[in-house]
Amino acid sequence: MRVATFLCAASLAWHAWVGMRDILMDYVKPTAIRLALEIVVLLTVAAYLGWTLQILWR
Repeated sequence: MRVATFLCAASLAWHAWVGMRDILMDYVKPTAIRLALEIVVLLTVAAYLGWTLQILWR
């Protein structure tokens, strides 16, 4: 059950990343700002996924 839950969370994280990336690509035109925001989003999604992993296997 832990593996299935983690795979579901990983799929949700991937979906969130792709959605936010597309939104940023559409609405933030300066490249430097867009890159900075994409890095922030990517680190946040990775942190949430790590937090999920810690909760599941604690």
